[in-house]
Amino acid sequence: MVSIAICGSDSASNARIENIIESECSKYNINIGIDMFYSGEALEKGLLMGERYDLLYLDISMTEKGGIRTVKRIRRMDEHALIICVSEHEKDLAELFRFNVFDFVKRPMKEEDFIISFLAAYERICNEKIYYHYRYKNAEYKVLSSEILYFESRGRQIHMHLLDKKVEVFNAKLDQVATQLECGKIPFLRIHKSYLVNYHQVKAYSKTKLVMLNGQELRISEERQKDVEIIYSRLLGD
Repeated sequence: MVSIAICGSDSASNARIENIIESECSKYNINIGIDMFYSGEALEKGLLMGERYDLLYLDISMTEKGGIRTVKRIRRMDEHALIICVSEHEKDLAELFRFNVFDFVKRPMKEEDFIISFLAAYERICNEKIYYHYRYKNAEYKVLSSEILYFESRGRQIHMHLLDKKVEVFNAKLDQVATQLECGKIPFLRIHKSYLVNYHQVKAYSKTKLVMLNGQELRISEERQKDVEIIYSRLLGD
């Protein structure tokens, strides 16, 4: 799922952005979640409480704190999210791009130009997928893919082992997890019916096992050894 935040004081403009995105995503069966904020302060509060987004639409015409200041503060809290700024003014473009803004949409918006910008952002998100999203007890969570060591399937639950030694548990099938990660930048290896491993966290490889960077050893099942050998060799050559 692509997690999107739309932030602006103009409710009509926010609604139009939301409608265009939802319409375009329905054409391509893109799974999205959209949160709406009507002030930079509200968005900042959400980020401070742990909310994270793949894509942020920010109206830099907001006056309660100033759009530029909001961009600056948000970038300090989240250096990974793609930011697209929306405004009728272009005078602040140079300063905006100092904060690694992905794109700028000028109002009045041309729908065709907006869609081109959105699809470019979506392609970037897929190519450089940063977060893994999962649900637990009706809440949505996300974690940096680079922080994941491996996924372990135990019955109907997934145990997600992280670099900080934490283990997050949620309900899913390992096949579903693997499908979610297919478009991501970080390759994950299915070495066993119960294990899906972050290739970037592998220290050593042999025919029958992997040694992770934390020293943990994971067995490669006999039926997957050939496939793992082929994929691992290809990744080493990339």
